[in-house]
Amino acid sequence: MLSIYILVTMAIFAADMALQYRSHRQGIMAELSMLQRTFERSVGYALWHMDRRQLDAAVVGMLEMPSVSRVTVTGPEGEIVSEASSGEARKQRHLLPISTFSSSMPLVHASGSAPPVALGTLEIQSNSSVILHRLQGVLLFAALTAAIKTAVLVLLLRRHFDRILSRPLFEIARRAGQINPKDPEVRPLPVKPGEPDELDVISSAINGLLQEVAATVGAFDALNKNLESQVEQRTAALQQSNAALAQSIEQLHLAQQSLVESEKMAALGGLVAGIAHEINTPVGLGLTGASHFAYMVQQLETRFRAGELEEAQFERFLVDSRELARSICVSLEKAAALVRSFKLVAVDQGSDELRRFGVRQYIDDVVLTHHPALRNGKVAVHVDCDRQLEVTSYPGAWSQLLSNFINNSVTHAFDAGTREPAIRIAVQEDGQDIVLTYADNGKGMPESVARRVYEPFFTTNRQNGGSGLGMHIAYNLVRQQLLGSIALQTAPGEGCAFTLRLPKQLPTT
Repeated sequence: MLSIYILVTMAIFAADMALQYRSHRQGIMAELSMLQRTFERSVGYALWHMDRRQLDAAVVGMLEMPSVSRVTVTGPEGEIVSEASSGEARKQRHLLPISTFSSSMPLVHASGSAPPVALGTLEIQSNSSVILHRLQGVLLFAALTAAIKTAVLVLLLRRHFDRILSRPLFEIARRAGQINPKDPEVRPLPVKPGEPDELDVISSAINGLLQEVAATVGAFDALNKNLESQVEQRTAALQQSNAALAQSIEQLHLAQQSLVESEKMAALGGLVAGIAHEINTPVGLGLTGASHFAYMVQQLETRFRAGELEEAQFERFLVDSRELARSICVSLEKAAALVRSFKLVAVDQGSDELRRFGVRQYIDDVVLTHHPALRNGKVAVHVDCDRQLEVTSYPGAWSQLLSNFINNSVTHAFDAGTREPAIRIAVQEDGQDIVLTYADNGKGMPESVARRVYEPFFTTNRQNGGSGLGMHIAYNLVRQQLLGSIALQTAPGEGCAFTLRLPKQLPTT
């Protein structure tokens, strides 16, 4: 009711304001026409005699009228001869857009029997702000009247509904709040004798409901006790199941950890076998050179003791000794470098020591330990890293990470169809982090494989010994131990690129 009343009041108010606005506009238009007729002769005379002072005085005189906002006098060719506007109209600010309306009158000069001469046009303009200013008092009075009538109606409606609805309902709520359904002696709500009113009808309904509630309380209590007993039994069974499940999960974690450690040891064992095979060649060359050098010394000593040693033979011995010594040194230095790199990488993989190390040198050492597998696969490795770059991190995690990447490329990425297989490792500084990019030009992965590449035990090469733990270990090393992030970009036929963002300084605690 109140909404309808407000809508009707607003509609009537709007219609009344529209009618009054229209009436005032017609009145203003009449004023403008009368003003034009009044100043027509004066403005025409000023134009004919080109009296600028009289023309401006006439324009200013017209602007003195409250209903005029702009006066424009144009010549016979449409050029503006004189124009002025009310300063108050320019200063006003309105919430609503201001519409303008004007009245135009042609100016002519007639002299005796001569034909009239067109002098120009006189245009007097007004706008809606003049009407709104005149309607301001009416608007405020109408709005105040509507607000008072609405407030009175709201007050009357509230008092009426309070008497017929709110008071009875609050009384029933107060009485019903005093009822305890669990009380065996439930006291019903009082009902007055005689003709019942709204309160008595609701009280009678509540009393009937209380009787039904009292009848079901006993059955509900028995059912509740039965349910509590069943809940306790099921809770105990659920606790036992949870304990068994927790034990199974713990065993699964231990088994997974054991598999991960086995994978690390298997990788280290393969590394040992490759390094042992790689060291065998330079050590064998060094041993052969040393044996030949011992034989040469023995022959030289025999000739020397027999007095048969010639100068040419001694010079040849010196040349051969120099070549053998150089060959032995090269072989032993190569073997020493392999042993040093393997020792560093193997020790780091077996420990979790946090220390500072050079990134480029460490990457070279890890690549050198994988030289047998890379050489057998004819894989070229390109490393792009500043030799002065150092980090404080876990070198064992770095070694395991790079080893898993290299093994993954050699095992999965490159096949017989790969032309010039290559691996590129690039490291760049980025503020407090470093960005390590590991990429190969292998066969790449489809999207279905790339989505699952970090899952444990997922592999596409199980028939050749793949365990599915290499990339899972790499992901955990990056996220948990090295506190970094890893992202993969790959597509079939476009190789794989892993982008790692790692902090240069890991916390010591």
